[in-house]
Amino acid sequence: MSRETEGLCVKDVERVRNCVQIGDKIRIHTQKTNLLRDKTSNKANIKRIGTVIAKYPRFALLRLENGVIDTMMWVDLLERRMSCD
Repeated sequence: MSRETEGLCVKDVERVRNCVQIGDKIRIHTQKTNLLRDKTSNKANIKRIGTVIAKYPRFALLRLENGVIDTMMWVDLLERRMSCD
């Protein structure tokens, strides 16, 4: 059975949550969209690095390089790490 079809286990999410510590750097992808007057949109996938500033049961708070605070759900982080294997 491949990793994509196994599904996510609560233990896997807990393992990721326990591995990530406050102060760790995490790479994320943000979406930047510009809406023009002619109703077309221009989306850009921008890679950013965030620093973990707080941990909660379902997500972590990240402070990006530009000062913006964003969230990263543990499940999303786990899925991304599984796809990189």
